[in-house]
Amino acid sequence: MQEEKLMYVSTGEPTYWPSDKRKVFDPLDFGITKGILAHSIQAVAGFDLSSDHSPFLLNMHIKVTPHNCPPTLSSKTTDWVTFQNYINENLTLKVPLKTDRDIEDYVHHLVRFI
Repeated sequence: MQEEKLMYVSTGEPTYWPSDKRKVFDPLDFGITKGILAHSIQAVAGFDLSSDHSPFLLNMHIKVTPHNCPPTLSSKTTDWVTFQNYINENLTLKVPLKTDRDIEDYVHHLVRFI
């Protein structure tokens, strides 16, 4: 756990209540976290179920900060030079656009091409 920088979370209280009185109460439930600050997690015993086992809840008290990214049409990995060369070599610009149908057909062709 130390090598992977993991942290365990538990109530530290018994969560298993054996029916045999000779058995010892056992802290059976625990959670494992990674990359979450210890002070933002709290383990709480849950006594709502009727069983020999009491589950626990992990409460996380963290503030989520939205990451606003402006919308883009490309990513930083777009190779614009290659794209420009491809367009220049393969796209025909000398097309008669005399009717509405000509324009729509060519726009459709252009969108498929890109």
